[in-house]
Amino acid sequence: MSQLDSESLNNAFKSWKTSRLPDAKESDAFEVFTAELILKDADLSDAEIQSGIAGDGGVDGFFFFIDRAPVLSDDFVPSASLNAQLDIIQSTLTAGFDEGKIDKLEKFCRYLLDWEDLSSKKNLRQTAKEHMMRFRTKYTNMLQNSHALVVNLHYASRSDHAPSSNVLLRVEELTKYIKSKLAMAVVNFKPWGCQQLMVSQRANPEKIVTLEKVKDFSTSDNSVVCLCTVANYAKFLDNGSGELRTWMMEPNVRDYQGSNKVNKQIRETLNNSVWTEDFWWLNNGVTILADACSVTGDNVTIKNPEVVNGLQTSYEVFKARANPSLATRHLLVKVIVA
Repeated sequence: MSQLDSESLNNAFKSWKTSRLPDAKESDAFEVFTAELILKDADLSDAEIQSGIAGDGGVDGFFFFIDRAPVLSDDFVPSASLNAQLDIIQSTLTAGFDEGKIDKLEKFCRYLLDWEDLSSKKNLRQTAKEHMMRFRTKYTNMLQNSHALVVNLHYASRSDHAPSSNVLLRVEELTKYIKSKLAMAVVNFKPWGCQQLMVSQRANPEKIVTLEKVKDFSTSDNSVVCLCTVANYAKFLDNGSGELRTWMMEPNVRDYQGSNKVNKQIRETLNNSVWTEDFWWLNNGVTILADACSVTGDNVTIKNPEVVNGLQTSYEVFKARANPSLATRHLLVKVIVA
């Protein structure tokens, strides 16, 4: 099986490089290739992946997320700042896990977390320094609020075996150092050999979306009934580029019915800013099936959501999203963990 995984990975990488980065050095292409597989569930664009490829200072990738959104500029403003995730990636074409790579990873973490001036660090490119300073600034701003922080240390190689005990010992020491600097952090070490990389290559990415709610009621199986503003539900449906997340609607057998009588009435109600009754009194609400669901603060985090009831309402809400009155009107949303 190990030999098959190794051959499969080599073939997958060659095919990917030919179509995506044909002129790049093999080592540079492998850094991007592995970053895409490691961060597959983050659903990053090519530009977002490239922006996090550090290429110096001892690591190959540096990605910081707040509420699952990549922090790419100093202008980034988080919606809630409840959850932060830092992914640091080492990637090598060699077929093994080496202690020397962990030493470089530790050196980079000390640059990042000792909070010293980075201007004198000649082996760090300016872009890497900007990433590190941005993490320091944004995370410091989060410290005043209740939050969660996860630090993932990734090591990708063409290895067909697990890391040695010596490598794991060095990782344990590095983990202790990180926790001494970031006391609240959950620190994970994730080795990515041939088998793990191919599992990601074959898998469909998880889709995790956050809905901001006003009120909620949760059950023992983590299903949630919540009230949210119509504006926040419209934001939940937006893919971040002003387009509807149509993949959420695909399981619904009815599909969008267009300008039928009911949809016209929903549209008129949404666009009428002086309606006396709140919207959720006039509407049956939306039912969503999910693989998992959790509530943290004002956010409902939903894994692989599927709108199985309320598709017509969802389309009409998305069309009316520019109406400012939707920020004061509400919708009932049920999230059922199947």
